Amino acid sequence: MHGGNAYMASAFQYAWDESDAHFFSDGDPVWNAGPLEQYPAGSGAYYLHLQSLNAEGYPGDTLDYGPFMFDFDIPEAGAVINGGSAYCNSANVALTLMCGDGMGSGVSHVKFSNDGALWSNWENAAPVMAWTLAPGDGAKTVHIQCRDAVGNVSEVAGAAVLLDTVAPVFTGLVATPAVTTKDDAVLLTFTASEALLTPPEVTVNGNEAGRVSGKDGSSYTYSYIVQDSQHDPSGPAEIVVSGHDLAGNLGAMSSTDALTIEEEESVPAAGVIGLAALLGLFAAGGARRLKRR
Repeated sequence: MHGGNAYMASAFQYAWDESDAHFFSDGDPVWNAGPLEQYPAGSGAYYLHLQSLNAEGYPGDTLDYGPFMFDFDIPEAGAVINGGSAYCNSANVALTLMCGDGMGSGVSHVKFSNDGALWSNWENAAPVMAWTLAPGDGAKTVHIQCRDAVGNVSEVAGAAVLLDTVAPVFTGLVATPAVTTKDDAVLLTFTASEALLTPPEVTVNGNEAGRVSGKDGSSYTYSYIVQDSQHDPSGPAEIVVSGHDLAGNLGAMSSTDALTIEEEESVPAAGVIGLAALLGLFAAGGARRLKRR
């Protein structure tokens, strides 16, 4: 490097930046002895540019080295369970990863834990990953840690969900009135054991009843108009109540004890004829009494 020949490199101007090319000027520093150490300002791709100088200081060829990748960023871990739902009805869940590494080398591996103490092995990161929650209903937290391509490890993050595998229970079904006939209006009341995803579905003999009032976990009131015998035959009516809780568990109740439908009363044809004849006799008798007077 140190030579008296005008064609030999005696020193180098250098530049260290994030560009793949550099145009040297008189203001660039000169390296002519010892090791050359350069440090990046942050994570990213960097290049070392060298321009040779002869003993008289005339520039020669330019050399560009790089890119050199540097990653000083600690990745950030994160995930949501089942797309961000607050509830789930199975311990087998899907974790959607929300990990990031800024300008770093990128998240390459993740690991999980149900208690923050016992961890899974590092595994290749994917957008969505399967995980099994700790057994038993209740609040659950999945702990997540991620690692980038150069080995930087994130802080521990958590994703929460409420595991509920028990279906809702419907109780206290009452029909008012309990005995009806065609065109009667019936009120049906009952209670749900927990909050529901949507109002429950209620049918009478397979026919839909309409909701009047009610909210999650308290008494509901539905109304129903008794239909003709083709839709509502006489006898005990089958009332079915069904609905999903916030975790998606389906609960249902069926009863034939709350409501009885009776046949619509009608006057037989023979009875109508007899009644008409009876009225005719009364009318004739009255006319004869008037004549005698």
